Amino acid sequence: MTKASITLPERDVIYKNDQFLIKQHDCNLQYFPYYRARLNQMKRPLILAAKNRWPGIAIYTLNDLADSKAEADKFSQDSSEELLEQDSHHDKLFGKDIVVCGILLKRMSMQPNILKELDDERKLIEPLEDSRKNFCSPNDTLFLQDGDESIELKGDDLPINQLCTGICLATKGQINPNGSGFIVEDYCFALIQNSVDRPIKAKDYYMLIVSGLNLTGDGYANNQELSQSLNLLFDLATGHSDFILDKTIVNLILAGNSIKLDVDGSKSGDIDSIEALKMLDKFLANVGQYMFVDVMPGSLDLSNGLYPQQPLHPCLFPQTFRLSTIRSVTNPHRATYFDVDFLGTSGENIDSIRSCTMWNEPIEIMRNLLQWGHLAPSCPDLLHSYPFSQHDPMVINQYPDVLFAGNQPEFQLCYI
Repeated sequence: MTKASITLPERDVIYKNDQFLIKQHDCNLQYFPYYRARLNQMKRPLILAAKNRWPGIAIYTLNDLADSKAEADKFSQDSSEELLEQDSHHDKLFGKDIVVCGILLKRMSMQPNILKELDDERKLIEPLEDSRKNFCSPNDTLFLQDGDESIELKGDDLPINQLCTGICLATKGQINPNGSGFIVEDYCFALIQNSVDRPIKAKDYYMLIVSGLNLTGDGYANNQELSQSLNLLFDLATGHSDFILDKTIVNLILAGNSIKLDVDGSKSGDIDSIEALKMLDKFLANVGQYMFVDVMPGSLDLSNGLYPQQPLHPCLFPQTFRLSTIRSVTNPHRATYFDVDFLGTSGENIDSIRSCTMWNEPIEIMRNLLQWGHLAPSCPDLLHSYPFSQHDPMVINQYPDVLFAGNQPEFQLCYI
């Protein structure tokens, strides 16, 4: 009896992960140029959004405000009537609505700080900040930064707990006449290009996105919940599940945390990690015979710890990556499947935003990411990342058709 041939689903994919690949590692870079590169990329969309929202309002830089402040100090120190009668830049800015663009810096007193942790006396008095899941407090302040200049943002309607460091925005308001800072009356984010309209295909195609398998060296024979999940996943991939009926699943995306590493450094922990890798390798090798699979790394996987995470090395899965149907991709991951643009992460960016704002629902955080025009604004402040100096690969220049995030508490869906 001959073995029945396996027919793979149709294939139509364009990978767009080149921007996330780190081709040259430079350990001498600092993080300040990273913020500058981000703002330079987003300044033009910010100015367009500001002109569209507040037509006729002049746009100034923080350098202009700094020069105006210095000139105001000069006027206050000189009592010459001739000098006071001169037309000054100070007169043009104070008391008038202006627009200023920049990148946010949020100062949080509860944010973990290595200097505080090294302070033994402080440790004895206060608990370690690492145990906190959210670092927001009523004492948080926002600053707008552009290059070497920064100014504190003030205003009753400024939602400090809904914003974080790294967000680029334009603010409309006035220079504080009674002290320092900028009184914010309104604000907006960058104007991002919408996704391109495409003709509707006659046939429906489906994507399968799975995250958080958390395989361990113990196997899944004694874990009934994990065993059922893997069996269901395999049935979906092979088309033997009643859930899919006549649906065509064309691709599987493993969105991170496929294995659960033991980080205690023990010998038994190393053995468990090796067994978990073997188990995942065997599982993917079976699934890869029936469909195409894109494997993303996550925070618990054997990948680099800096964002963006690079593709998992093929040597970790010797059976899997012999198949042409399996592809190791970056985290974040962006690709077009059958003319539908997908962009997603394994969820670290969502968790990071949740720790420095009062946003709790992942779907709301993802909506904000699209509005902010950035996939991970908390890089590198809270989410450790590579120190880019010329460009920021996480800037969203064009909206995707589908934005996804793995390893979240529950499934949520939202149409925008």
